[in-house]
Order: sequence, then structure tokens, then C-alpha cells
Amino acid sequence: MEKQAIAAPAFSCFINPDDDLFTPPGDMPSRVTQYCKSTNQHVPNSMGEILRCIYESLAFKYKYAISSLENLTDKKFGCLHMVGGGIKDEFLCRMTADACEIPVFSGPVEATATGNAILQLMAFGDIKTLSEARNIIKSGTVIKEYTPNNSDEWDKNYNRFLEVAKL
Repeated sequence: MEKQAIAAPAFSCFINPDDDLFTPPGDMPSRVTQYCKSTNQHVPNSMGEILRCIYESLAFKYKYAISSLENLTDKKFGCLHMVGGGIKDEFLCRMTADACEIPVFSGPVEATATGNAILQLMAFGDIKTLSEARNIIKSGTVIKEYTPNNSDEWDKNYNRFLEVAKL
């Protein structure tokens, strides 16, 4: 799937990943095309174009969320940590670094299970401090770093995403 998305043209259409249309399970490709039709955009006609649309939209949504948090907290974030199964998709991680214009660190894949195990060990007293817990996670996890590379192209298309997503 990643290869199909990479081969598809960039920035041809966007979705708002949080739109109610995408809440129920089932047939997401047809919902993506429906969203694009209803917002008068290019309608993706291959699985690669649909996937590319989803990936780019997710990366832009991360940028939007980070920007919103920065405005609310009056702080600038220097990196983003992505965890969970989605980080297996390196293309999404690279796009997120480009869109957000900050380094992205990915890992661990099994963040929920790892966090749960660490909390249990802390509850039993086997791990004493949060710092110790973090060191254990770091030593047992491969963390990949993605640095921003193509941010200019992302900046050129961000306002279009905001308009389509109605943000």
C-alpha cells in the first residue's frame, strides 16, 4: 500500500480525518471519494491516490493539532513523538516530519502494552521513578528519527487543506 501511495501524485486532494463521514467502520475508500466529490476536489481514482490523500491529510491534521497546541500554550514544540502501530508506515512518518517542519521520532510500536507493563511494574515497586521507566522503554525500543525534508511543498498546500477540511 505504501508503494502505491508513494507513486500517486502529491497534494491532489484532501480529507478532514475527523469528519463524521469517517466515524463508522467500513468502505473507507468510497467515503474518501465521496468527501472529495462533495468538496469539489479531484476525485481519487486509484487505491494509491486514495491512500496518498489519507496520508497527506493525516500529516496536515497533525500539523494543525501541533499548531493549535502551540497557540494555546504559547510554547514551540521542537519534535513530535509518534507511537503505536501506525508508525510502521514510514511514509506517513516522513510526511508528518515534512508537514510539521519538526523532527519526528517513532517508537515503540506496542506503546499501549509497553506503557501498561511499565505502570504495573511501578505499582509493584519494581520501577521507582518515571525517569527509570523512560530509560527502560528507551533501552528496549528502536526509535527512528525522521527529519523534515520537503517542507516548502507542504507549506504551499496547507491552506488548501485547511479550507477543504473546514478548519
